[in-house]
Amino acid sequence: HGPAIWKKMDDMRIPFPTLADQEMADLVAFLYSLPYFDEPGNRGRGRGLFERKGCAACHGASGRGRTGAPDLTKTLGAAPPIAIAAAMWNHGFAMEQEARARGLPWPDLDGRDLADVVEFLKSSGRKN
Repeated sequence: HGPAIWKKMDDMRIPFPTLADQEMADLVAFLYSLPYFDEPGNRGRGRGLFERKGCAACHGASGRGRTGAPDLTKTLGAAPPIAIAAAMWNHGFAMEQEARARGLPWPDLDGRDLADVVEFLKSSGRKN
């Protein structure tokens, strides 16, 4: 939903929100608790989504990305899901602009899709 939200915020002249320390702590606590209420993601499905939704075009596994964007399987693979969500939020606007400049569609991920991609990234970052 990011690009649509950012456009609407821009149209309405609403500045990009900043969060105070306690607000961020509250948000992190809420998001941290969510996995306890949902089914875990599916690593195999997440790997497929990562490729099909175009994530790998810029953030390719094993350094296959063509844009110089970080390999998310290395940079976020060992990160907790909240760090992945925070990174997507913090970099979402720039990602949308880059995708638009390259003529790439914005990846439409629902909650299940995101859980699966996060599980793929988490499993990719584990040391076996």
